Amino acid sequence: MGAPLEQVVESFEPEPLASASIGQVHRARLRDGRDVAVKVQRPGVMPLIERDIDIAIRLATKLERTAAWARDMGMLSVARDFSTSLKSELDYRIEASNMSAMRITQRKHPTDERVGVPEHMPALCTGKVLVMELINGDTLSTPRAHDARSDVRRQRLASRLLRSTLVQIIDDGVFHSDLHPGNIVLTPNDDIVLLDYGLVGRLDSFMRAQIGAVLFAFYRGDSQAFTDALLAFVDMPDDIDEPALRRKIGAFVATRLGPGATLDVGVFNEMVQLLTVSRIAVPLELASAFRAVATLEGTLRVLTPSFDLLTEASDYARERIDAGFSPQAAFTNVKSELESMLPMLRRLPARVDKVSGDLADGRLTVNIRLFADKRERRLVTNLVNLAAVTFLAGALGMMAVILLVTEAGPRITETLTLFQIFGYLLVVLAGLLTLRVVFDAFRIRRRE
Repeated sequence: MGAPLEQVVESFEPEPLASASIGQVHRARLRDGRDVAVKVQRPGVMPLIERDIDIAIRLATKLERTAAWARDMGMLSVARDFSTSLKSELDYRIEASNMSAMRITQRKHPTDERVGVPEHMPALCTGKVLVMELINGDTLSTPRAHDARSDVRRQRLASRLLRSTLVQIIDDGVFHSDLHPGNIVLTPNDDIVLLDYGLVGRLDSFMRAQIGAVLFAFYRGDSQAFTDALLAFVDMPDDIDEPALRRKIGAFVATRLGPGATLDVGVFNEMVQLLTVSRIAVPLELASAFRAVATLEGTLRVLTPSFDLLTEASDYARERIDAGFSPQAAFTNVKSELESMLPMLRRLPARVDKVSGDLADGRLTVNIRLFADKRERRLVTNLVNLAAVTFLAGALGMMAVILLVTEAGPRITETLTLFQIFGYLLVVLAGLLTLRVVFDAFRIRRRE
């Protein structure tokens, strides 16, 4: 903090309230009398993290050089995204910024969709120290948090926590992605307060819209719409069998997300595995949202073991759809669409004028890219290479025949000339090239 501890705080308890792998939290009292929680990073943790990140980057780089599946998955990009996320957890100034963003988004929501975010003291926060208000309550990891509440109260709290998380993901684009029981506090007034903002996911408008489409397709029981929304997140390889993949996703929806199913971490792992087997890399933002909901499912079952996340999510989706048909929502949607189209409409007259001018002057051209598909480019390249090697093998073979039948040239022995030796060498070379042509032809056939 840039000063001796006794100059900053009135008291500081050396025994931590909580601890984790990279830091621990202590109770303290500021000189103005406020009780605060002080999160302190463990000494020497940075070199250990940097070492592990270096190992991950080196391993991912080697895998991309040697394994086709790692290249299709973008393994190096995944490792770099992971390292960036991990480094951000080590800088408590980023965590303080995440807390500010969460507080801003939570203020605009109604009470039944809102969670509490502790206030932090920016003047006392550094990269390794985070000072925030002390929240009075019990975390869900302590039995007292749920034993002291009735089943009805716990069910209501679980429903509010789920709805708040869905709103964070779909509407805000800023969401807490590490919702384990130790990070959720219940106050005596049944307020929900979230702790530890080192892992906060952020989604752009496209991602939020697609996640909402996945949720609404699930509510309607439309496996085709669910598949369309899910595949809109990812970049599929050119040679993938898309109909077969869609059938697999449809079967997954019917068996793992159908009536009576239980949504847990295993469901999300299976869905990610289904995509990775097809050489489809899951975007980090989507994986973070999956992780948040999967972790929350286990937390909600700690609060109330009978909680049915799929049913609650379906009810939430139905309410969202019903609200979307209200006159106010329809007006807002139309207004939003018009606002998004306005820049395009402003540019349209200039573009029409340019096209008409080029047409009148005879300068209108159309560019068409041949062989845009990577598979087509690879096939043409292979055929051109095959034709070149075939021509070279034939030319060398003809030259070998000419040299072998000629009697001209210096004689090495009574029956062998220098040109004939060159002819035999060309026969060997032409034979090797012919074998190469045969091998490449079968290799291309196997790929097809």
